[in-house]
Amino acid sequence: MKIKIILSTIAFTVILGVFGQNISVIDSLELVLKTAKEDTVKVNNLYSLSKQYRNISNFEKAMQYAESALVLADKINYKRGKANAYNIIGNLYIYTSNYPEALKNSLAALKISEELRYKKGIVSSYNNIGIIYDTQGKYAEALENFSACLKIEEEIGNKKNIATSYNNIGYIYRNQGNYAEALEKYFASLKICEEIGDKVGIARSYNNIGIIYRIQGNYAEALETYLASLNIREEIGDKFGIASLYLNIGIVYGSQGKYAEALENSLASLKICEEIGDLQGVGYSYSNIGQVYEILGNYPEALKNYLASLKIYEEIVDKEGIANSYNSLGSLNIHLGNFQDARKYLDDGLALSVKIGNKSDIQSSYGSLSRLDSVEGNFVQALEHYKMYTFYKDSLLNEESNNQIARMKIQYETEKKDREIELLNKDNEIKSLQLAQQQVSLLAARLEAEKNQSELLLMNNSMEIQELKMAETQKDLERKQAEAEVKAAEMELLNKDKKLQEKQLENQRLVRNGIIAGTALLLLVGLLLFRSFRLRKKFEKQQAIVQERKRISADLHDDVGSGLSRIMLLSELVKKEARTPETRKEAEKISTISQELSSNISEIIWALNSNNDYIENLAAYIRRYAAEYFETSSVRLNINTPAKMDHVPISGERRRNIFYAVKEALHNIIKHAQASEAELKFTVEHDILSVVIKDNGKGIPKGELNRFGNGMSNMQNRMKSIKGNFSIENHLGTKITLTVPV
Repeated sequence: MKIKIILSTIAFTVILGVFGQNISVIDSLELVLKTAKEDTVKVNNLYSLSKQYRNISNFEKAMQYAESALVLADKINYKRGKANAYNIIGNLYIYTSNYPEALKNSLAALKISEELRYKKGIVSSYNNIGIIYDTQGKYAEALENFSACLKIEEEIGNKKNIATSYNNIGYIYRNQGNYAEALEKYFASLKICEEIGDKVGIARSYNNIGIIYRIQGNYAEALETYLASLNIREEIGDKFGIASLYLNIGIVYGSQGKYAEALENSLASLKICEEIGDLQGVGYSYSNIGQVYEILGNYPEALKNYLASLKIYEEIVDKEGIANSYNSLGSLNIHLGNFQDARKYLDDGLALSVKIGNKSDIQSSYGSLSRLDSVEGNFVQALEHYKMYTFYKDSLLNEESNNQIARMKIQYETEKKDREIELLNKDNEIKSLQLAQQQVSLLAARLEAEKNQSELLLMNNSMEIQELKMAETQKDLERKQAEAEVKAAEMELLNKDKKLQEKQLENQRLVRNGIIAGTALLLLVGLLLFRSFRLRKKFEKQQAIVQERKRISADLHDDVGSGLSRIMLLSELVKKEARTPETRKEAEKISTISQELSSNISEIIWALNSNNDYIENLAAYIRRYAAEYFETSSVRLNINTPAKMDHVPISGERRRNIFYAVKEALHNIIKHAQASEAELKFTVEHDILSVVIKDNGKGIPKGELNRFGNGMSNMQNRMKSIKGNFSIENHLGTKITLTVPV
């Protein structure tokens, strides 16, 4: 499986332009709209609002304003406003994958713009139509429309839009697999953007160049250009572009098999898209995160992200995205063995792909259906679906071949016209030369007659000379034949000698390779034996440590524990028989110290016991300790732990440090906080254990922080020693957070 969705998605956004969120502009336009008269200004405001809502992926609201602009423009006979409204409506239908309606509205806009000679409207229409044809795999038609855009922009002299047109044409060449032409157009766009200082255009060109490098497997160059684009996006604060680049960088890492980095970048993109309200970007991010999880075999997470992506696409009515999600969910459910769900998703994906005319997705649907039929043992149907898969694959290849032929034909016709012009220019020269040639011919005829007479005289002499030459030639032929036979014999001997030498060299190579292979095998066996010996020694050492921990805990329990129990019993007897208050007080002090030591010994035994080296045991022990510790206090303690915690191992050192840090925090609440309520909360998310201890007490006054400095320092040092984090918040009480990777 490969990560593929975002490639077409990012290039698609290049054609449409770079969009961003601008809520303040929307608020201003809507405020003006409330008091606007029904004139051309209001039409233009409605058009602008439609574009702004499109840029934040609110396609429903964008369509409402676009249709209102069209109605008002038609009412007041404002033709330029109608052209703009038709164009934005066509553009919105592209976003929602309704390509028939998109083409219908774009052609209507083109007709009006051509009547008005409204070049900006013509360019917008050609752009929309080019996008539609590209999505349908009609690359020749798409290239024709984008080239028409370039021609008009060059007439106008708008360098920024010329650069955009080069990018769009490069995108079509990329889809055709003509990467050399694509790179040429992208670099042409980059050069113009650098000349005019267009940072957005420079970043866009770097992004497109990076996509080509990634497709060609040049991952180092791809990452370099992506990062160059990302630096510019961050400099100008273009969050939409930053999110797109994180996705593209994630794709490169996924292609390199670096799935952790791929997931990290996809999650970063998702976060930004959620912040700026880019629903389409959220859908792309969920889809890519799902693909990474599917590659890693984490099917539950893959399923969750695919479903989240589908929900977003359905919300914004992105039919192409919905079809893609259906195909992804169908393929995933084959892995999960949910064949009934898989077939439903794939059938729905195929139907929707056929409806919108996306041949690439149709091909993908048939391929997955063929695989599902094979798994279920329905080989006849599998063959039929595979035939359809091959048909659409060949169809896409044939379209690309036809496009190549069309380009060659245009080149041929151009060259043919050039040759015709050249021939016409030379025709006059030929006619003038023909007159001179006729005069020369008459003179040549007279000379030819004289020549013939001379030749008759020479012929008799030449016959004798030829006979002599033939005799000499015969002798030369016999001599050369003899030399050829000698050379042939020499060549045969040389060939035999060469074959003998080659055979000897081959034998030497075989012996040498055998020695090398044997030596390598011996070294490998030796290395494996040495590694096995080291692993066995390490295991024996670990087992010895575990046994020693068990022995120490047993000795502590049996010897020290029983001794402390006797001390507590004797102190109780002394208290009962004491005759003076001083004696009774000292006996009580001995009893209290013995109880504390007994509790500390229990904690040490728990820490040493390797059977407790799991997170759920740690949480249970701390929960029991805290409940007992707060039982006799006036502070009400709430303990929150997950209903079910995974059986995740944790070392004894980490358990001990986490417990003592929590113990110190609980002790501070009882002793200093003057709180009425406290909370102890455990969570485990993304392989991070978090323990939060907070209270509603008086907090720690700024001037008295040093009073608690030793305890706080101990907690911080304990967490640092196990590569964890310690943080404290002093607001409406005290909140301490301990986090450690597990």
